[in-house]
Amino acid sequence: MAYRTVLILALAVVAGCATQPEVVRVVETVDVPIEVYRHRAPPPWLAQPLQPERLPIFIAPTDTAAELALDAEQAAALRTLLRTLTERDRAWREWAGGTDSE
Repeated sequence: MAYRTVLILALAVVAGCATQPEVVRVVETVDVPIEVYRHRAPPPWLAQPLQPERLPIFIAPTDTAAELALDAEQAAALRTLLRTLTERDRAWREWAGGTDSE
């Protein structure tokens, strides 16, 4: 009889251990500030698209007014455009090299 009592108590204890406690998991999002490298902004005048005042209009090389297939006025416009592009290229390179020329 004592054997049955011990067996019943042992079964009751084992049955009580079979149930797992409910686990509640809480997920919390936390912002972690991290320094991120950012390129410095170029000067506004340098970042704007180039819009030349006028573009050269090429003419026939056989034209008597032709100078590099351009008349004198259009050759001047081409030289201005080339000077502007060269200056902008120099300015971009100077800015990228770290010197501020604003």
